[in-house]
Amino acid sequence: MIAQLNPPTQHTVRPNKKAGEQEPIISKITQDLSELLQLYRTIPLEELNTRGQSGQRSIKDTFALVSAWIWRCAALLDAADISDGPLLTEPDVEGLTQEFYSIRRDWNYLEVEMDFHKSHQALLNVLEQFPSKRLNAAKVRQFIDTEIYRRHGDCYAVLTQYLYAPPSYDD
Repeated sequence: MIAQLNPPTQHTVRPNKKAGEQEPIISKITQDLSELLQLYRTIPLEELNTRGQSGQRSIKDTFALVSAWIWRCAALLDAADISDGPLLTEPDVEGLTQEFYSIRRDWNYLEVEMDFHKSHQALLNVLEQFPSKRLNAAKVRQFIDTEIYRRHGDCYAVLTQYLYAPPSYDD
């Protein structure tokens, strides 16, 4: 069954913002989501599972792992609406990555794409509820920079590697 996906929120109106005006953080995440999904969809299906050079993860696996981390970020941010405490947790990155991978390794490209979209929708929904002052707090900004934008960078890196240096097949 293919789920009907809602597009990312384009015009969130916050109590202290004029109609059509968004927080820069929300705008950037919305733009990244749109661009990443657009690029993901340009890759031939048979190439989504191809591992990169030096055994790097495939595009599909990278997107699946980033999606899992985005779900985690959304949950931590949701718990941090009034306190920085949840944002200060130090995860076992390797352990969580392995757990996330084991859950998602058999997902097909469409399941990965849907989960990627849904994880970002959950994140945007959480961020849309934050008061502007809290959204722009130093620890929240640092968390978003290191946990979300960095993960988006992982997706861009694997896509760029494929798009500008596709794997060669030696016979």
